[in-house]
Amino acid sequence: MKVGDTVGTHLIERKIGIQSAYGFVYQIKNPLNNETFALKVAKETNDPTDIQRFIEENAIMHSLQPNTNIIAPLSNVLQHPPNFQYYIMELADTDLLNHIYNNPNVTFEARINLFKEICLGLKSAHNLQVVHRDLHMGNVLLKDSISKLTDFGRAKSFSSSADFTSSTPCWGYLVRPPEIIFNVWENPSVQSYIPGDIYALGIILFFMFKNSPNIEVGNLNSDIENFLNPYDEPDRATFLQRDNLYKLWLLSPWANNNQFLQVQLLDDYQTNTVNTLLKGLTHIDCTKRYQSVLLLEQDMDLLGL
Repeated sequence: MKVGDTVGTHLIERKIGIQSAYGFVYQIKNPLNNETFALKVAKETNDPTDIQRFIEENAIMHSLQPNTNIIAPLSNVLQHPPNFQYYIMELADTDLLNHIYNNPNVTFEARINLFKEICLGLKSAHNLQVVHRDLHMGNVLLKDSISKLTDFGRAKSFSSSADFTSSTPCWGYLVRPPEIIFNVWENPSVQSYIPGDIYALGIILFFMFKNSPNIEVGNLNSDIENFLNPYDEPDRATFLQRDNLYKLWLLSPWANNNQFLQVQLLDDYQTNTVNTLLKGLTHIDCTKRYQSVLLLEQDMDLLGL
């Protein structure tokens, strides 16, 4: 599939963003009325599990609708000759990454409001037993200035019997929480994974006020790698051993000195407010993070946000 091709009655106008876990996205237009939409196409693969996962992603997105803060799928998975699977979604204006980069003068209040909308979308997903597991700045879109979650290609629904989820730990490099790097969960539940989504929320908040979490997150990942280097894979093969190593790392000097992310803003009140939230969002000990978006929202209310 390429720009200029047609899919049904729609014309492919341009490719949007980068390839996601199970597909890539185009902007399409209906030439009869000039309405534009997003077209998600499954990546070419010989693995039938990947196609099943693409279908499951579409089903998860349908299960979360209607929701103002989650991108809406507008069709089920369809077949385009000879062998492309696709579905149509609402088209956003931009993503949060580019919005923040291109609008450096966005006010504190506007950033917080965008963040609260992200929280609303994630809370709705969690309430329906869906964990995103790949939440980052590029997977938050803006349409008519409203935040909307997208790309549920690595999401897991604990209320569905279908499960073609990859067995490898999810969450990308910049938002992967320590417990996922250690891979401590033997039989993960929705409550096991929610703190991972909470951690990713914290990275997003940190980025929105600092613009680059790369150094801090890179330092954390490097420290974990250095900590694990003396332990051969067979020495940390079982759930109990991995969990014990995670707990041992939490007692290490580096971990004690870098328990959560912090920002320094020009305004002291804003600095303290954001850092209070970051402590509960990005704490390296998953048991000391917010255990639900609702608890986060309660703290935001207490802070007057």
